[in-house]
Amino acid sequence: MSTFTELARHGYRLGPAAGVGGGGQVYRAWASDGSAVAIKVGHADDDLSAARAAREAAIAASLPTTMFPGVHRAGRLADGRPWLAMEWIDGDTLAARLGDQPWSATDVVAVGAAIARALVAAHARGVVHRDVKPDNVMFRRDGRVVLVDLGLARRPDDAASSATRCAGTPSYMAPEQVLGEAITPAADLYGLGGILYRLLAGHDLFEGGALEIQLAHLGARPRPLPASTDPRTRALQALVLRLLGKRPCERPTSAAEVLAELARLTPPSRRRQGIARASAATLGLAAAAVIAAVAVRPPATGSLAWEVPTVAVAPAPPATLDRGPPWAMVSAGDYTLRASWPATRRAGDRLAVRVEVWNDEETVTPKVLAATLRDPTGKTVALTGATLGAVPLVLRGDYLLTVFAPDGDITLAVPIWVGVAPTS
Repeated sequence: MSTFTELARHGYRLGPAAGVGGGGQVYRAWASDGSAVAIKVGHADDDLSAARAAREAAIAASLPTTMFPGVHRAGRLADGRPWLAMEWIDGDTLAARLGDQPWSATDVVAVGAAIARALVAAHARGVVHRDVKPDNVMFRRDGRVVLVDLGLARRPDDAASSATRCAGTPSYMAPEQVLGEAITPAADLYGLGGILYRLLAGHDLFEGGALEIQLAHLGARPRPLPASTDPRTRALQALVLRLLGKRPCERPTSAAEVLAELARLTPPSRRRQGIARASAATLGLAAAAVIAAVAVRPPATGSLAWEVPTVAVAPAPPATLDRGPPWAMVSAGDYTLRASWPATRRAGDRLAVRVEVWNDEETVTPKVLAATLRDPTGKTVALTGATLGAVPLVLRGDYLLTVFAPDGDITLAVPIWVGVAPTS
């Protein structure tokens, strides 16, 4: 049975493809009542992809439809691929409006406040978007901003949020995303900073290939923003640079703080038009969430019935035993990356990591390959070459290996446990 036929049985008539992403194909479709909807059909047919789609549906259903697309129904096709029916946003994206000229400070503040307001709502519900970029900012016909594509969104207490694959869009990834570290709301603030920088400067933070951009996020500084004598513009630029702090602790403490600062930079005429009208409500929502101890659980989703596979977590082994397999693998698009290392890893050994990249037809020999290895104290060393290492393992504990594929489309971040040397 074809995808079109199956979805027709659920009351949807598929129209033309509207876009494609890492998670699936998006179609414009029409419900039985004639209303337009967006239907996302996953690429993969395995249980993990279905669980990810279920998570996206549950998160979307928990967020306000004034700032995020509403979700209608979700399910799984006969061939195993998940599908999700959502509100069709009849408008264009911020990416479509970008040019090579800087925007006015007034317009940048207005767009930034709308995005920050959506982030306040998401973070208050314990949701981190993880892919804040111009392509995921849409304008409704009435000008209201909607933050779309929750395929990478996670809650801090989500077991999958510690997955070994680092995810995001290279130009707007926070340094901790590049390194595969724990992701908090601060990562969304970095993405917002990247958007505001792009609007103020007329160009992206960094240029080059995906790998070069990812590495630049870790230590390079973006080009200075255009000089200005206007106090409001200079205050906005200072806020953007804070949002782009390399470490989460260097950024504003919350989206609510960012929204409050942008509200102070909003011209009185814009305030009268209602751009900052929702600030008090959203700030109150954020405060209530903080008082509630940041432990938000997914709400019941009504008709969105899914069976999410349970992931069993093995108890931590003693320090003298090995932990974890001696390899990890991740796929993106047509490419697969596999990293392997010795099965036995003890403090005092030297670690050598072998990396293979292949597509559907052949093994690809990497010409340029880079990685970082962070020890249990947080110290990070850079690695290069087809065989990465050999790096001395001085301490026992969890090391974090991050491998960047040549084209930047695949990034693998995986912890490697190092035990203690056996006693004689």
